[in-house]
Amino acid sequence: ALFLLVSNLIGLGVGTTLVAIITDKVFGNPLMVGSSLSIVGGLSCVLALALLFKGCKSFSESMKLEKLH
Repeated sequence: ALFLLVSNLIGLGVGTTLVAIITDKVFGNPLMVGSSLSIVGGLSCVLALALLFKGCKSFSESMKLEKLH
């Protein structure tokens, strides 16, 4: 429950703010909000994939250690 709370707060807080910043500062046009959403979504997917691979590696190593005991 704590993980879901923190991840949702970060996702809602940082995600929406990042879309607004990219729309205002990079594009300078409020009609480009769709492109900003695409950029943030793509970056989020790449970050999630990297974290997933890192977590899977650690999890795999911990399971190998557990089998030894």
